[in-house]
Amino acid sequence: GRLHPGKGWTRRRPPGFFPKVKAFPNWLRVHFDDAQRYLILCVIAGALCGLVAVSFHFAIEWLFHGVLAIREHVGGVGGWLILLFAPCVGGLLTGFILTYIAPKAVGSGIPQVKQAFHNDFGTIRLRDGVWRFVAGAISIGSGNSLGREGPTVHICSAVASTLGRYFGLARRRVQAMVPVGMGAGLAAAFNTPVSAITFVFEELLDDFSSKALGAILVAVVIAAVVERSILGEHPIFNVGGLDDFRLAWWMLICVPLGLAAAFFGNFFVGLLLTVRGRAGSSRSFPKVLRPAVGGLIVGMIGCTALLLTERMGVFSIGYQELNAS
Repeated sequence: GRLHPGKGWTRRRPPGFFPKVKAFPNWLRVHFDDAQRYLILCVIAGALCGLVAVSFHFAIEWLFHGVLAIREHVGGVGGWLILLFAPCVGGLLTGFILTYIAPKAVGSGIPQVKQAFHNDFGTIRLRDGVWRFVAGAISIGSGNSLGREGPTVHICSAVASTLGRYFGLARRRVQAMVPVGMGAGLAAAFNTPVSAITFVFEELLDDFSSKALGAILVAVVIAAVVERSILGEHPIFNVGGLDDFRLAWWMLICVPLGLAAAFFGNFFVGLLLTVRGRAGSSRSFPKVLRPAVGGLIVGMIGCTALLLTERMGVFSIGYQELNAS
């Protein structure tokens, strides 16, 4: 060993102690140019993002089923208390993670990806994606009424961005990896490859590009194959009766329904942003406790709805309740 002043003894590591983690990236640089490496990484990103999105799905389901199992085991008033306070406990853990460990994982995930894509050449740290995975699984899995769209976008975009930087792609190629990861993640999370491509061009890319479409298409198809190999070829929402589908005059009701949905959807988003802005600017209680308070409110609303309707739709994602309806 060797004695360093003020640092104590350090042990010399024998040659070859660390694995040659750069062997494969260096091999790619030698044998393939930047464009070819980009295409190879799109394939790898599609497979990895498919696995990550499916893992996120399993983590949420495992945690939420655990909450329901505890509630069933306790039973009675104790079971209701479990449902009431589980989102609050999940919010408390999430608040601690987002306040003290990973503050850049705050938010839905999509605005953070947009900011990184347009301002930072697509640089998204893998660390932020990992903590987004953990915080999102805890928050949604404990029963908070949230979706997995935003977290999936952020997590898979971080995976794709990290791949591009690790394998030494040019900055514009690293930036181009972000929509690749976004599309692959959404395709695997919701079994909707075409919608995932549309979402990427609508939310992230300013204009249509055939080059961008080709790369995204490769990753989306591979991610969808990975997802269907693990979860099966079933849609998120089951729509029955399509075999006997016929046009009828009563379907004109879709016109006012569409207008009403647009109006109330816009109203809901505006209300959500207003409440979020006021809650964020409030100094009544610390940031670390805000998700816990939100979780307690979710628990109260969810228990009330369950008592009145015998449905669990308020808690967690709620896709099963929509299918049951």
